[in-house]
Amino acid sequence: MAKLAREPFFVLSAGETQVMHVSFAETSCELTSAYSTGYWSVWDLNVMRERQRVMVSDDPCMYSRKLADNELVAYSRRHGLTVWDDRGCRIMEIPSSHSGFCRPSVLKNLAFLPASDSSVKCYDLKARRTSWIKDCQDFVANKLGLIMCVEAFALPDESCMVFCGFESGTVILLRGRNSEVTFGGSVNVSQESNPCFSLDYDPELRLGVAGSSDAVIRAFDTSEDCEILPECVKKVKLKCAGVNCMKLRFVEPKMLAVSCWDFGVRIFDWKAEGKLHPVAYCPFHSASIESLAFSGTPLLKRKKLFMAAGSMDGKITFWDI
Repeated sequence: MAKLAREPFFVLSAGETQVMHVSFAETSCELTSAYSTGYWSVWDLNVMRERQRVMVSDDPCMYSRKLADNELVAYSRRHGLTVWDDRGCRIMEIPSSHSGFCRPSVLKNLAFLPASDSSVKCYDLKARRTSWIKDCQDFVANKLGLIMCVEAFALPDESCMVFCGFESGTVILLRGRNSEVTFGGSVNVSQESNPCFSLDYDPELRLGVAGSSDAVIRAFDTSEDCEILPECVKKVKLKCAGVNCMKLRFVEPKMLAVSCWDFGVRIFDWKAEGKLHPVAYCPFHSASIESLAFSGTPLLKRKKLFMAAGSMDGKITFWDI
């Protein structure tokens, strides 16, 4: 049985706006956040203060992330993917015709973003060109519906695995290498064909996990040839229906964080064969949690890894898990 976690050790307030996304910077002690009012912020975690704020659009900014070269990428439906320098000046804009709520996924110099209803586009941020566009509907017979989430992961041979979750509850795997893209299979992660809202993947264990509006999260397996096996290997029933987002922590002990529709975060052990054992429950927020992030290295004077949660109640909480 999951234990009730201690309260967050720090809370950042964004004021009268909703937090849409949070992520830790790759090379600095900073957190970036995106907001429903159309701007992104950079927080200095040494002093827990906002260091920079830039307006992207007059529609919600759904994603922001600071890269290793100190450039920042942001995403909104009106402007697509935008790239900014460390002074807050816009460098470039990559438009998207997608009108849904799918966020992009950025892997080194490659950005994977929704291109249309069921398509995903790979854009090379360094070369400033589109590497490929694929309509996932071409690979399967069943109707996929809107693309809901995209997550990309690097492989040792410099290729990548791109997982796409859809409105039908189907997860599609695309394998990309330069401009070549192949189909890596599909799996259904919702028994009632509900939308797949979030997913994550562990390349070391070759295990993925996905959540929908069901009261169940499902783990799926991939082969050594990087193909999705057609059956989910494990499922865990939640105490409430609906998953907003999920995030794996790859540092030992590995764990999975899941934000649910009751505004709480559930923490599970993450082990081989998709075994999910509940560890902790983190209640605090008064509205939907839209984004979760784990720090990759110990931060602050605490010298510990911790989790950040961004909520539509306008708060960002930090948890010592």
